[in-house]
Amino acid sequence: MQPSRWLLPLTWACALLLSRPVPARPPTLILLGDLQIHSRRADPRTALAGLSKELSKADLVYANLEGMLVDSQGPQGDIPDKVGWTHPGPGALVALRASGIAVVGLANNVAYGHANIEQTLDLLQKAGIAHVGAGHSLEEAHRPAILKRAGIRFGFLQYTARWYRADQQLAGPQRTGVAALHSQDGVGIDSEDLRRLQKDVTELRKRVDVVIVSQHNRDGATAVQYGPRRRRKNLRIPEAYQRKFAHLALDAGADLVYGHGTHCLQGLEIYRGRAILYSVGQSAFDQPGHEDDREGLLVKVSVSRRGVSDVRLLPLSRDSQNNVYILDPARGPGKQTLELLRNLSPTVKLSCQGHEIKLVCPAADLSPASEPAGASSGSRPGRPQTGRSSPQKNESVDAIRPWRRCELWDKGFATASPIPRWSVQPARYPVTERPPRPIPGQVLCSTENAARFAARVRSPKWQRSDSCKQE
Repeated sequence: MQPSRWLLPLTWACALLLSRPVPARPPTLILLGDLQIHSRRADPRTALAGLSKELSKADLVYANLEGMLVDSQGPQGDIPDKVGWTHPGPGALVALRASGIAVVGLANNVAYGHANIEQTLDLLQKAGIAHVGAGHSLEEAHRPAILKRAGIRFGFLQYTARWYRADQQLAGPQRTGVAALHSQDGVGIDSEDLRRLQKDVTELRKRVDVVIVSQHNRDGATAVQYGPRRRRKNLRIPEAYQRKFAHLALDAGADLVYGHGTHCLQGLEIYRGRAILYSVGQSAFDQPGHEDDREGLLVKVSVSRRGVSDVRLLPLSRDSQNNVYILDPARGPGKQTLELLRNLSPTVKLSCQGHEIKLVCPAADLSPASEPAGASSGSRPGRPQTGRSSPQKNESVDAIRPWRRCELWDKGFATASPIPRWSVQPARYPVTERPPRPIPGQVLCSTENAARFAARVRSPKWQRSDSCKQE
């Protein structure tokens, strides 16, 4: 056989394969719960050393900073209504920078004292660490933190439903403090706070690709917050206001909602195709008296310009030196954490994949009956509609995006999966985002075929069609 007969075609084939771009890894966001690294630790960097491998691979890390970065005045004076609590001190900045934590939330019950909050804000600013949930005024406390990583714009909001003294902690028009969420009975939420939450999320939605909203759980409120309160018996069950808060945030356009502050895990929920984690527990937590509160989750969120595409959970615990480490969900204590989450979240499917727990999010239920007021059919609540509808009869074929997937965009609907060859199927769920780029083996449409397909699906009768072929 003469080599010249097959060498040139083989060379062309190899060149074609090598010229194809390697799919980029989707940007990853890591979410941590309560994080406190105390000045009593000799080397602050050791607190999160057990998470260094995961944190180093993430594009962005966000955590609830549980404690003021100020020197402690002693367990009797730091928070008079929380005897025994001591401020962790400014040494935590070393660990935050070493671990790549780029943004923290400050809205929680231990952000106490206007001067302490101001000093913490200034230190974070000088260290180049973004913050959210606190500010020198009410407007600043509600101002989101926005960061860009790997071409994706991330936006964060944080609130607290738990505090001690409003005059020492909550932000006012001209007063330094945190963003608050008032719920006296654990069921309802103050109407003004609901209005402000919706406004915050809706405005942020227009500016970023991914919106993360979190809140510091009320946990029955403190003894001085609304007067004497009966202590909750089961902290693993979310209060009714938590569900109301999360649902409203997602309706307004958030991509994921998570809670913290409970010092234990609570259940998960999938609401309209998006994840709610009611309490993710703790990560590193050095406060004396909390050595036995070891439950926690590291939340890995894969994202794109269309929002959250994947959520995975890594169970956490702490060793005898109070250093946090990752558990294997396939065995031992990690498996117990997985079973606990399944028991607390009976409607959510959780699967163990390697050393991670995958949260399975079904297609979003955005039927017109469940849409919030003001949302158009097929559009994501609070998010501008990104997909275009099917071409009209008088629309030029050239205006159709070439090589688009064969999907029904007419009236905002699409099929849940690629359409089999030689067939057309009715819609199975409404569109919430642009379809992903085609991959080899999927059914594609040329511009001409797309125009024929759009005209056919508007007909009253579904018929077999050869307008879509595997290109």
